[in-house]
Amino acid sequence: MNDQDKLEDFLDLLNRPAFAVRCGRIVCANREALARLLPPGTEISTILVTGHEEYKTLGEGSLCLTLRVAGTHKEAAVRRMGDGVDLFLLDQETELTNLQMLSLAAQKLREPLNEIMTATEQLLPELNLEESPLLSKLAASINRGSYQLLRMLGNMSDAGEYLHGAVPNRERTSLTAFFGEIFQKAGELIEQAGYSFRAVLPEEDLTVGLDRQKMERATYNLLSNALRFSPKGSEIRAEVHVRRDLVLLQVQDVGEGLLEAVQKTLFERYRREPEVEDRRFGIGLGLPMTRQVAAMHGGSLMVHLGKDGGTEAILSIDRKLPPAGSLYSPMMDVDYTGARDHSLVELSGELPLEMFQAWSLC
Repeated sequence: MNDQDKLEDFLDLLNRPAFAVRCGRIVCANREALARLLPPGTEISTILVTGHEEYKTLGEGSLCLTLRVAGTHKEAAVRRMGDGVDLFLLDQETELTNLQMLSLAAQKLREPLNEIMTATEQLLPELNLEESPLLSKLAASINRGSYQLLRMLGNMSDAGEYLHGAVPNRERTSLTAFFGEIFQKAGELIEQAGYSFRAVLPEEDLTVGLDRQKMERATYNLLSNALRFSPKGSEIRAEVHVRRDLVLLQVQDVGEGLLEAVQKTLFERYRREPEVEDRRFGIGLGLPMTRQVAAMHGGSLMVHLGKDGGTEAILSIDRKLPPAGSLYSPMMDVDYTGARDHSLVELSGELPLEMFQAWSLC
């Protein structure tokens, strides 16, 4: 059996549309991909919608980009397999039903959680917490657990919207002001938690079209991941750069880096390695939703080993403003946190218990 036959057999074992690229052309595809009009010989550059520049520089990591397949846009994850072969895995449409169920479940759970959090916020000031270490610790546990649940429900609620191709609510936004505010708030919490934080913003400001809530949550998700896999005392770096037609958000940690097993399922929903006993891995929605936010903004998401160790995530967005007719005016959106501190909610899974004392949330 020659290498081509082995590659075709490998693709046929995959339970999702997949194809292999060598020297810029599709060399083989499994039945699911062929059914979507992705024949061998197709030049990959002709079907790339986003990720042109990122694909050129893809190394030992994973890249998510957008393809034009049979006249529609499809999200795909790309991995460099060696021997000049790149593996493209398309999203499975059958997962959308599961995502919708998650979204509906979150809507039902949000109301009782909000009632619990509101009652707790009214009850705790009536207790003499500062004179009772035990009560203080229990109250902090309730607070942190509630914030973590609020974040999880936010991810679940957004799953159906993000992954069904929702149209982003893009507004004209100052790049420096938007990311500067996030970095300031997140940086204060990260340093209080015992890490160091370094942020870099472009020297020259730029106006871009952003869906602010979606981009904020995507940014916090990358910062949360960096914290989760970094040892206490290490540095988290967040930088925003402008490169030609792209704005790049880079988040770098100095943790253990990407394990080979993790790379294989990094962008696949509900699938993750190591097994679920590793509590650092969630339900598998954070990165898929972050990549969708990038796609909504004409960009892509790449995750790979950092030059100095650890993991680097690079989220790109198209710096060009969309046509005026597709930009939305600022509107009154429902705050998914119930007007609570967004940075505390989004980083709640990685912050220490003492940061959720009742008086620290006031």
